[in-house]
Amino acid sequence: MANKQACTFTSVTNRLLNCVPDSLSQTLPLDNCAENAAHVIIADDKGVEIFIAHSHAPWQRVTNEQVSGMIRGYFT
Repeated sequence: MANKQACTFTSVTNRLLNCVPDSLSQTLPLDNCAENAAHVIIADDKGVEIFIAHSHAPWQRVTNEQVSGMIRGYFT
């Protein structure tokens, strides 16, 4: 991505989700970072349920990172 702004992340994510069949894009795990601040727009535009890892729950991050790695691997 060009930067870590929420609007950039939202635009890129929406474009990538257009490449994925609806049956495979029902949920999206995200970190609790500034670039994910506009996650509601993604949920509304694509009908995706967003899950955000809580700041003080490191056990949630493991699953989040694993799924994010699988998604990155799919697109590369």
